[in-house]
Amino acid sequence: MKSVLYVEDDADVSHYMQVAAVEAGLDLFLAESADEARALINGACSFDLAVLDERMPGAPGHTLLEILDSRDIPAVFYTAFAVPSDCNGHVVYDKGEIDQMDLAGRIADGRIEDDARIAKLTIICDTVKQNTERIERAATYFEKRNYG
Repeated sequence: MKSVLYVEDDADVSHYMQVAAVEAGLDLFLAESADEARALINGACSFDLAVLDERMPGAPGHTLLEILDSRDIPAVFYTAFAVPSDCNGHVVYDKGEIDQMDLAGRIADGRIEDDARIAKLTIICDTVKQNTERIERAATYFEKRNYG
């Protein structure tokens, strides 16, 4: 059974996700805020995936990315208000386009984790590409000035 951290401040949305999770055979851990999510992440629980809302009272969902990445927990956003730059390249599912039943099914069959891992690898590849371009520019700069 997959263990999923679900961070959502809207009780109705959380309720529907709980129903969907039971039907899909998921072990769902609910957090209503980023602070509650941090407590669960730092506790004894182990998660296969984190599903984050972006806009919540207190801290937004993207503030959890660092701690999730440090524990190698893939994360995706399930939100109606995501700003792509805040999501740092992570997959965003729009609540208006995919319902909780579909989301739970995608989690159960592994499609969401695959999407999350592909997005993370894309971020890494983009970073490597940017760093390579910087190194090439620096090498050209030093070659022109006869430093090398």
